[in-house]
Amino acid sequence: MADLLPTDEGLVPRFDAAVVQSTIDAVHEPRGDEWEALTVPTLAIFAKHGMVSGADKDELIRRRPETDRTDLGRGGRDAHLDAFDEWIDVLRRRLSRGRFGESRTGTRCRRSVPELGGVPRQRLTAR
Repeated sequence: MADLLPTDEGLVPRFDAAVVQSTIDAVHEPRGDEWEALTVPTLAIFAKHGMVSGADKDELIRRRPETDRTDLGRGGRDAHLDAFDEWIDVLRRRLSRGRFGESRTGTRCRRSVPELGGVPRQRLTAR
């Protein structure tokens, strides 16, 4: 019962299995070209004990160096849950910078944020 949703038509699965499967299949397709083509401001947040290796994190940033990177001081696969306060702090700081990564004063933010704990945000500028 916990996995079913009551509706006027009776109990139905909470998720469409075909949609879940197609989403999982898409995760395993290479997306490097799409990643490199992004033109929007992007923040990559990694948990200390997450599933992404250090080499993969570095490669992600190497392929798109204008991406801001933050490494949390703790957390795992579900860092938004198990390192919630730190994750929210990072997100709030990013959103408070305003449009396109500018601070409220209009200057580009490139400094580390050591008070977040863990590894400071890294901003790479050379490709």
